[in-house]
Amino acid sequence: MRAFRHTKSAHRKPSRHWAVWIATPLVVAAAAAAAVLTIGVKQAGSTPAAQPPAHPAAVQPQGAAARGTIVQPLSDSDNDTHGALYGSATSPFGFNSDFTAQYGDPIYVTMRISCSTHPCPNSTPPQGKAHLYLSGPGVPTPGITIAQDVPLDGPCMFAGGDDRFSSCTSGIAFSSRRDLQPSADKYHLYSSYQPNGPYNASGAQGPDFTVVPRDTHGAWRISVTPLSAAPGEASHLVAEYTGIRGGTPPGSTVEFKEVGGGSAGTATVQADGKATLDFNAPANLGDHTYTADYSGDTNYTAGNSSNQATQTVVAPKATSTTLTSSANPADVDQDITLTAKVAATDDPSARIDVGQIEVKTTAGVMVGRGTLTNGTLTLNPIRGDLALGKTDLIAHYTPKDGSFAESQSTVLTQVINAASTTTLTVDHASAQAGQPVTFTATVAATGGTPTGPVTFTVDGTPGDPVAAGPDGTYALTTSSLAVGTHTVVASYAGDDKYRASTASVTASTVVIPATITLHVDRATAQVGTQVTLTAAVDAEQLAPNQKVTFTVDGHSGGTGTLNGKGEATWSTASLKVGPHHVVASYPGDADHAAATSDAVSVRIDAAPVNGGGPGSGSGSGSGSGGGATPDNGGATPQPKPGSLASTGSNASGMTTLALVLLGSGLALTSLSLLGRKRRARR
Repeated sequence: MRAFRHTKSAHRKPSRHWAVWIATPLVVAAAAAAAVLTIGVKQAGSTPAAQPPAHPAAVQPQGAAARGTIVQPLSDSDNDTHGALYGSATSPFGFNSDFTAQYGDPIYVTMRISCSTHPCPNSTPPQGKAHLYLSGPGVPTPGITIAQDVPLDGPCMFAGGDDRFSSCTSGIAFSSRRDLQPSADKYHLYSSYQPNGPYNASGAQGPDFTVVPRDTHGAWRISVTPLSAAPGEASHLVAEYTGIRGGTPPGSTVEFKEVGGGSAGTATVQADGKATLDFNAPANLGDHTYTADYSGDTNYTAGNSSNQATQTVVAPKATSTTLTSSANPADVDQDITLTAKVAATDDPSARIDVGQIEVKTTAGVMVGRGTLTNGTLTLNPIRGDLALGKTDLIAHYTPKDGSFAESQSTVLTQVINAASTTTLTVDHASAQAGQPVTFTATVAATGGTPTGPVTFTVDGTPGDPVAAGPDGTYALTTSSLAVGTHTVVASYAGDDKYRASTASVTASTVVIPATITLHVDRATAQVGTQVTLTAAVDAEQLAPNQKVTFTVDGHSGGTGTLNGKGEATWSTASLKVGPHHVVASYPGDADHAAATSDAVSVRIDAAPVNGGGPGSGSGSGSGSGGGATPDNGGATPQPKPGSLASTGSNASGMTTLALVLLGSGLALTSLSLLGRKRRARR
């Protein structure tokens, strides 16, 4: 410390004085050598002060020649003050001798202002503001102000409890670190006091100091990830500077070395003070230990890591991967879940929570990926990701570290299909034994036409699969159905795209064929004469007592009952005069087909009229034998032989009588009689 004070006359009383201490830390930081040094300061608990201007020209001590220079002229007054300046790189209120600081160390500067007499005038300690200045290597001439207008704001109690040194300011810090580059030349500190009140100004020159590169031995810390790795697994070595920094030296490097081996590689230190080396884990199993060596530069010495980092290279545990589906086959509109699970082959209790699963088709199309949770990954493919039909899927596990080996599942064939609909028709609902019957099946589906065979099952017995015909339908034709009722089922087995479906039909009722023939005992008969018709039914296993219906001219005439020979007869004398057509019909039964005969013709003639008695009245007349007149083909009552029958009256009222002889229907004599009205005129 070098103090400047005013000296009074020899008869002056002994000096007892007040003093003020101002402690200011000056931080050493890195910058380019040619840069202008600018240091900002702030008071404790305050915001950073604005950048101060250069100090007044009156206070510009330079180098050793300026030491002892009195900043302000002495006035030989009780109001004179003494200035003392202390500096340290370790703590405030440090040393008054020269010292050395490492790059990045804070430089603490303490200024003491004291009264030249004791007690101070009016018992009031010096008040006002202090200014601090710096000069040295890299600092523009004549120097710079590092703190100005620092108020003396309160008492400071120092060792011994001497309160003369009241009113001091402490805790001053710079708003940012500026460069004080390491150099063999020294830096110089100066101060001045600008009083507020009756005191005179004073100043002091402080200790000089030297800045040297910062020692980085043991200031680096190394780490490696992952701690356990498989041979060749991607790994990372990181060296981080943990010491005091004034900045990060550009271009400085760290070399990573394996203990007992060679260099693992070199990395550049980044702005965050870290150097990272990416490498692949060695092929040799076991522990591999690494250290870090820093190359150093003008601001930092070469150094090394304070610790070692060890990575263990292990053979990964074998794993097995499985892939399952929640629905297989699944409907085209159905949501499905794919589940991939990974387990350690030799250690089922090992929990696998790291790594990634990818599910792809065997053609390499990605279906989904994700990270394992409790050894499991679930995926919900979007509808349409999986095509209609079969898709072969594989799940592949990629481990995150070397603890487990990668593995791949077996192929999962996922089937996505649509529903199909089968319809079945038969061309004959009822058929006779031996008659061909055709069953036709049609298979349809939304979005396409199913392919594949259809199997027809008759009464529970499946036949051979039937392929689709040119029109896309499936047909089964058979003439071997036994007598009775049959149920036929058409079954579509399904394929890769369409699901199976069935349809059934109660097929033909197969019966024994029957034929019927009709005979009449006379083809021509007189009216009123009985005619007998006989129907004969020809069929196997025909049961008797069944009815046969006889139809005359389309109208029901009567019925007959089958006898044991299969014959039924019907006799009638009610047929009217004229031609008639008769048909016999057999209705069939559960085992026999119905049958209808061909029509048989029967002609009914009118009966002849018998001859009449002798005519009455005058004149001769011949009468024509009258006969029975048919009434629309119906039977007419026949006159008895030898009877006289009237043939009717005409419009004139004449009545004709005919004598019928011998029942031959021949009119031998006819007699015409006038009506009463005509005789009355005579």
